[in-house]
Amino acid sequence: MALSSTARATYLLVAAFLGGGLVGGATMMVVDQNNHDRRGETGQRLNYVDYLTTELDLTSEQRAAVEGILLQHEPRMDSLWGAVRNDPEVAAIRQAIRDGIRSQLTATQQERYTAMLDRQGRYDTKGGRDGQ
Repeated sequence: MALSSTARATYLLVAAFLGGGLVGGATMMVVDQNNHDRRGETGQRLNYVDYLTTELDLTSEQRAAVEGILLQHEPRMDSLWGAVRNDPEVAAIRQAIRDGIRSQLTATQQERYTAMLDRQGRYDTKGGRDGQ
């Protein structure tokens, strides 16, 4: 059975969203590599502010304003991320992506990848984002 153009567009949109999430998550993991001790409910927001401060040479006033903007929108974003994270179709696509990545890795890399996902899963249970 052929998919309608709307269904194809929906799948493409979800795939683009997840791909962006993967790239963004990977980027934030690199940026956050040395800041593990700062994680918590506000850890991701602080790490992003740190990243912007470094990349854009923000003044202290700009940094405070950016943090305020992120705080203002954080509840809605968390709600949206929660809805996406718990959607069965998104979970199936996420698993397919992870299985595809895993198939490209050596046995040692697969173990490290599984451990990385486990660490991210523990973070997620503390109220953070899924961090694919």
